[in-house]
Amino acid sequence: MPVPVALAEMNDSLRTGQKSVLADLITSGINYPSEIEFQGSSGLLIDGLALVSAIGRPSVAQTFGGFAESFQAGSCYQQINVLFDQYQEDSIKLGMRERHTKFTCLIQHAIEDGSVPLPDSWPNFLALPDNKSDLARFLSEHIIVNAPPRQSCCSYWRICR
Repeated sequence: MPVPVALAEMNDSLRTGQKSVLADLITSGINYPSEIEFQGSSGLLIDGLALVSAIGRPSVAQTFGGFAESFQAGSCYQQINVLFDQYQEDSIKLGMRERHTKFTCLIQHAIEDGSVPLPDSWPNFLALPDNKSDLARFLSEHIIVNAPPRQSCCSYWRICR
């Protein structure tokens, strides 16, 4: 698959880097308020798997239901949209995923309901695309079913294989 040379080496491996460094460069010299006061209706757009990574495996949560409770967004917004990444087998990130999981024993965990225990190794759980897909489906359903009254919640979780 042809990819831009800015993203990949000539041997088809993806260039490495840190998004936080790029974010710092892009936002340097820009003044923005530390807090925004809402006026009228407001909405929230969440990168679902980024939030999953940021939360990590909460020490107080023992089950996927407990994790979903820590994932639930606040109720000060009229609309909440949660988007989950799509993973495709032929994407340029395939080589990166293979390199990260080369020496890892990956085990698939089916999340049938909220009572399923969280895995001991959260990074190993998230390394398997099928687990991410199942987690995205479970969290999407939880967000929609448990939306606070008078709040519109949408979640998009289609992950391609």
